[in-house]
Amino acid sequence: MVTEKKLLSQKKDSVHSDEKKKDKPVSDKKAEPIEKNGASAEKPKSSTSHPKVQIFCPNCGHPLKQGATFCNNCGYNLVTKQMPKSQPQATRQQVATPQVTQKVRKPMKPLTKVLLSLLGVLVVAFIAFYAWGTQHYSKNNQIEWITSSLRDPNKGMAQYITADTPSMKVTDDTVRPLQNYYKDHQTAVTKMAQKLKEDIDPNDQISLVKNGHYLLIFPKYQLQVKTFQPQVETNHGNSEVSMNGKNIGKLSSDDGKYAKKLQLVFPGKYHFTVKSIPI
Repeated sequence: MVTEKKLLSQKKDSVHSDEKKKDKPVSDKKAEPIEKNGASAEKPKSSTSHPKVQIFCPNCGHPLKQGATFCNNCGYNLVTKQMPKSQPQATRQQVATPQVTQKVRKPMKPLTKVLLSLLGVLVVAFIAFYAWGTQHYSKNNQIEWITSSLRDPNKGMAQYITADTPSMKVTDDTVRPLQNYYKDHQTAVTKMAQKLKEDIDPNDQISLVKNGHYLLIFPKYQLQVKTFQPQVETNHGNSEVSMNGKNIGKLSSDDGKYAKKLQLVFPGKYHFTVKSIPI
């Protein structure tokens, strides 16, 4: 009995093993070879690459594009091998670069140094002198000098006065009557100074003009004064005329009138006296 059970169990095991073999599919494909690194080996593709050749213009040497028929730089025709008629052939000009040579400076002589130093001192001194003179001899300063002398008859005024005619002699004595007048009219002098600074003539008889220079550089301003030639008349014969205490001569007769024409004078304050001479 025991032997029969063993045989039955062996038959069952063999049947099960046969069924498993039938169920397992059999593949006809061959396994692909696997490289050691785990990647499948691929055959390298053969590629034929040709390097590009740069073409240059045979006329000017400018680089050309592939397939170009003419040069963009000089216009050379690559097909006809000719230059266009309207454009001249480009010519290369070689510019010569001048060679710079360094000159060795010679040491300055002592005399030259002294002269240059002296010249520098003179230039600085002249600049300082010119700045001082421009301020000192300014127009407004000169107007103040003129009007200050005009107020005081004791100051010399001839240097600030010029006549409207060259025949008039300008001296301190001939100008003093004008000073005597403005001594009594100080307000008029103040107004005159203000108008002169504003380039306005104070009246019809006086104006400010440039006449000469101070120190050959700075303009000199003077008052140009109008002159007059007065005439003294009287009905007394055989008389003498005095002006400001100075005898100027006898009066001459003309149709019963006695008159004396005086020399040119500036406007101002005058005192005339007529004195009869006893016969």
